[in-house]
Amino acid sequence: MALDRSSLFLVEHNYEDAAKADLVRMHRALIRAVDRLTDSGVPLRILSAVFVTEQSRCLYVVAAAAAGRVVEATDMAGLLNGMVWPVVRLDALSPPSNPAGADEPHPTER
Repeated sequence: MALDRSSLFLVEHNYEDAAKADLVRMHRALIRAVDRLTDSGVPLRILSAVFVTEQSRCLYVVAAAAAGRVVEATDMAGLLNGMVWPVVRLDALSPPSNPAGADEPHPTER
């Protein structure tokens, strides 16, 4: 699937009283919707998915040509209470400070 002209979008859904089974069901529904759209020729891909327990929020990073395609996938999945935001990868904004990686401390070292 070619996503060379894609943008990134953050999909946010709030689920206050969702049980683990509900989260699994909603996640699978979105994956199926993305697969159906991709099979019909729409370039769309879920890059990351997390659940923020303390805030009861599901967050997805999705690559797509337009926000409308992401909304279409969430609608197909029955996830109608979400927000879609355009986002930019921060690591794409600047080159690494030391491309060779020589003598750099491990990120967890202080």
